[in-house]
Amino acid sequence: SLLLTGCGRPAASAMELVPFTSQAWGIRGTAPEGWQEVSPGHFAGDEWPIDQLLYEVYPGMTSEIVTTTALLPRLGRDALPDPTGTNESGGFTWDLYTIDIEDPNAGPIVVDLAMTETDTEVYLVAMVTGVDDHDPLREAVFVPAVEAFEPVVFDQRNLVTVEELLAPDYTGDGPVNHAFFSPMGNSESARHELEGTLTIPEFRMFDTVPVNQVKHSSMGYFPGFTAEFFTYEGNLVPVQREVLLSPGEKSFWKIILSPGKVWSESDDEGMSRASFPFVLVAEDTSETHNGVATFVFNDDQVSSFRFQVTQETAAWRQVDYWGQSPMDYVPGSLEERETLAAQFVEELSQQVSIRPWSDLEENYDPQLLDTFNGNILPSSLSTSGLILNDTIYLQPCHTRYGPFPYCESMRHGSFSVMKSMGAAIAMLRLAEIYGEEVFEFKIVDYVEVTADHDGWEEVTLGDALNMATGIGDDLPEQAEPNVMMADEEGDEEIFNGFMEAM
Repeated sequence: SLLLTGCGRPAASAMELVPFTSQAWGIRGTAPEGWQEVSPGHFAGDEWPIDQLLYEVYPGMTSEIVTTTALLPRLGRDALPDPTGTNESGGFTWDLYTIDIEDPNAGPIVVDLAMTETDTEVYLVAMVTGVDDHDPLREAVFVPAVEAFEPVVFDQRNLVTVEELLAPDYTGDGPVNHAFFSPMGNSESARHELEGTLTIPEFRMFDTVPVNQVKHSSMGYFPGFTAEFFTYEGNLVPVQREVLLSPGEKSFWKIILSPGKVWSESDDEGMSRASFPFVLVAEDTSETHNGVATFVFNDDQVSSFRFQVTQETAAWRQVDYWGQSPMDYVPGSLEERETLAAQFVEELSQQVSIRPWSDLEENYDPQLLDTFNGNILPSSLSTSGLILNDTIYLQPCHTRYGPFPYCESMRHGSFSVMKSMGAAIAMLRLAEIYGEEVFEFKIVDYVEVTADHDGWEEVTLGDALNMATGIGDDLPEQAEPNVMMADEEGDEEIFNGFMEAM
């Protein structure tokens, strides 16, 4: 919502603006001193539901789509009013709007809105005020915020520094832009080779879960693991990968490791730097949370292990995790090192070609390509692309803190997609073996049905492929008002049993 909380403020003339940089949005701007950043780029004063300043970025979208999907529902309007003017600043032309809203809690309020569009994204600055204070706050806060707006290019390492990584404990302020987990500045090839065993213990993670919403303490622990790694031509290769590594005694999560990269930077005290992607997999639903880790190393030692997780395929558990822990390194030659390296080279040679989405603009209408994702907001989209002539054209993999640096290694829980696709593939195989009539076979002839009604008697295997059979343990008239979700929402034991079976 555009509306948050607050309670009393100084006069607009007494407000002092302070600069800020948003790691999540990749922008710089200003905000009133003392206003709390309640979420990335969203500042709130002490009045509820007024005194708010918001900066937002919508990559890969147009102003029209942002207006329809993100703005109008929050404003409670069918359309934006005509612009009140424009603002030329920072190389952008901002369209300005002033929108009057009747809030059920605060009465009449005013939203000032500035929006501009580039070839790659839409930028938005908004301020919410009371009617009486609108004019002075507009001049004191909103206009300076628009004029101070600036995209950030993360190309100098002032975060996740070698000093931070060599410390035993985490000293940061939360997740950072993913650019800091990739080469920055004048980077070069790694100065050292890494070959041996890394051991990361289970340890307590930082997270964005409110204290009153913590369900299980085990969900707050990083799953420690021991795995062999080696470097090969700029790559960091985990030997134990493509498999779930089970956690120890404290953690709720399993983990999958994927290959990363190694390099060096001039300010890393002569050490080399590494990063690699991984996936946290939930014990109960097998949902996937994509993360990235980094550390510095030389021939004999490694720094602490720094990580963050800011993307998931789980609408019910959208949360950031981050932290740092000391880890152990036992250098040593790996058995079958040459064989492992040859297998890795073969794997790389067989990968499907991946090209950036922008390459499609060479042969296709850019305006048509802009409509590919429809009205889905980037915050609701894990990744997107298409396969054309044996090549994957991939859009940036968005996270809450910038593009994921290892897009090709992200994993996404498929859930209902898998239930339909997996079942369809299985049915096609059965039809190939036994004939097409298998689609007409009755489920009750092959599965024990315990429901105390006869609604299942005519349901076929083919019917179930559409995931809309509509009959659980309850008859439709007993399951109102939500027939299709009756079992999932009404009987936790049945639902949990189904999830465990999956």
